[in-house]
Amino acid sequence: IYMSDNGYELGEHRLYGKGLAYQEQIRSPMFVRYPRLVPLPRYDSSIVLNIDVAPTLAELAGATPTLTVDGQSLVRVLDGTAPSWRTDFLTESWLQPLGAELAGIRERDWVYSELKSGEQELYDLVNDPYELNNVAYDPAHAARIAAMSARIKQIRPTWPGDVP
Repeated sequence: IYMSDNGYELGEHRLYGKGLAYQEQIRSPMFVRYPRLVPLPRYDSSIVLNIDVAPTLAELAGATPTLTVDGQSLVRVLDGTAPSWRTDFLTESWLQPLGAELAGIRERDWVYSELKSGEQELYDLVNDPYELNNVAYDPAHAARIAAMSARIKQIRPTWPGDVP
């Protein structure tokens, strides 16, 4: 398994540093080579997270974690037998460079963030991959925002009240 740390803004979005939910910071490459499960090279667009590495290695080693783990083993993704897989994940930040805590949801084609201040950002990653056009205040996306906001509260029920 080869992967890197999350990204760092170097002027994108006129920002410098870490702690935001933009793609430059939350996406990182991951390469897996395990010929026993994946004999031929392939690209898989499944949403995997760094928390999936430990459960994967544990399963491949035949170990059973004695504590609850947050991630999921990638073995079924690697061998192509996963009946379903993660469709989104929570992004969150405290003490951002802008001083505004946030929680968000990243799906394959959309990313939505709520700041503690009440501001919202919604980006269509298919048509706006560089996240330049915030469509959160376009009434056409009200249902999507409601669903993604509800998903944040499903994963993090005390948001935003848990932020000082």
